[in-house]
Amino acid sequence: MRIITYLFCWLVLLATLSYGQTIISEKRNIAVSEFRVDYSEFYDVSEEKSRLEIYYQVFNSDLLFIRNGDKFEASYTLSVSIVDKKNIPIVSKNRDKEIVVNQYARTVSRTDFRTGQINFHLSPGNYGVECYLLDNNSKKSIKKSIDFTIHKFDRRNPQVSGVELVFAVDSVLYDSAFIKSGMTIIPNVGRIYGEDTASVFSYYFEIYKGKSNAEKVFIETRLLDRKLKTIYFDSVTADIDAPVIAQFRQVALKEFKGGEYTLDIILKGRRGKAIDNFQKKFNIYWSAEAMVLNDYKTAVKQLKYIAIPSEIKAIDTVSNSELRLKAWNQFWESHDPTPGTIENEMKISYYYRLELANRRFTVMRRDGWQTDRGMILIMYGEPDQIEDYPFESSNSAYQVWSYYNVDSKPREFLFIDEWNNNDYVLQYPYDGVRY
Repeated sequence: MRIITYLFCWLVLLATLSYGQTIISEKRNIAVSEFRVDYSEFYDVSEEKSRLEIYYQVFNSDLLFIRNGDKFEASYTLSVSIVDKKNIPIVSKNRDKEIVVNQYARTVSRTDFRTGQINFHLSPGNYGVECYLLDNNSKKSIKKSIDFTIHKFDRRNPQVSGVELVFAVDSVLYDSAFIKSGMTIIPNVGRIYGEDTASVFSYYFEIYKGKSNAEKVFIETRLLDRKLKTIYFDSVTADIDAPVIAQFRQVALKEFKGGEYTLDIILKGRRGKAIDNFQKKFNIYWSAEAMVLNDYKTAVKQLKYIAIPSEIKAIDTVSNSELRLKAWNQFWESHDPTPGTIENEMKISYYYRLELANRRFTVMRRDGWQTDRGMILIMYGEPDQIEDYPFESSNSAYQVWSYYNVDSKPREFLFIDEWNNNDYVLQYPYDGVRY
């Protein structure tokens, strides 16, 4: 029954597209926090304790700027608290920052951000971290919470640290907390790579000799796709001639498709026996142009919410890489609501929503843009209201999305989590018109 319902849903939508109607609403304003928090764990030899590193990014779009003469000013307070397994606070630290910009456009920018890092020294155990971002002008706050485990780094065999995903390595000192092994390492807090065709996946980790008498260790590194298939592999033998061995690595991403990946680091000792390992997930989100060059098949499929079948067919049959990019650009030029201007507002909105759908609704082995909620988000934007009903013994979890005015009419979409797997299925009426 679920399959029949799903297929019927798509037939209705494709029928709408076949009549050449553009169903992308330009009126929805997506308001979503960009505040990001991540962490990693290392061993501090001087302190003889594990060092928890909290990474954060604060975006201008999350703050209220107030004009002061020809400048725009904002300020925020970041509070980071460590709690034990009973949720009792153990230690906390605050950061107060002021931001001054000279252009209004920067005050609402989703690409203008500040990255910071706060360190804590902790004993082994299970903890939680609570991060609060307080906008001092609007008095609004955003909370992020993470649960984690601090490990013991003095075992008999060599051990691998946590992994810091790297945004950039610089010789300029921004913050002493960024220094590792003589390098200034800026963390990639969002765990997102692949924003352009030249992107590389960069990461940093350490190997600890501990109580081991070993002189060498064998390091295997794999990148696994969402199906846990190995799509990259390398192996090296490292000399353990110091208590801490720093490892900074890079992998070119040009041949990688977009999606979720897992970094898997395995240490092996004598006779190839695994003695320690660490895994960390990250995402590759190609820019739209890079997707055309790196994964053309998916780039064409992603147009299905705005392109009519004849447009899809015309683009899909192009085989030459240069002509593909030209055809793709011509498609978006034909859908530019303000021809002759620098920006194509429709294109910007479409791909922003597509990325947002991936971040919110990716489930199991399907990207968020392929899910029902992702589809509606891309077509209509952020709903005016979401009613979220959790699972109960007598009912599946479900959500109701309400749009008060799309194309001069209200729309209401019902999604049901039929199999309790967070894959909410759109219910009839599929166009959301209920009145």
